[in-house]
Amino acid sequence: MSHEENKQMILEIIYGMDTILNLRSREFQQYFEDLYDDARGNSMNFNGVQDMNKYIINNCFQYINNKTQLLNKSHMQNIVEILY
Repeated sequence: MSHEENKQMILEIIYGMDTILNLRSREFQQYFEDLYDDARGNSMNFNGVQDMNKYIINNCFQYINNKTQLLNKSHMQNIVEILY
């Protein structure tokens, strides 16, 4: 599998995640590209492509989780401001 095919496979997995975030946004795409390029450049730190893919997917999941928490917190603050 080529690096581009591997990258596309990871993106398809990530796009399948149930999230309120737009994973096709420029912000997320840039995050993913930087993460993928960094992991690929440091591939000697992984025990093969599978470990590198796990690292990338795990970091994307953490990014999505953190952004979702921030959005939810902001949304709750807006509701509180409306109510009071």
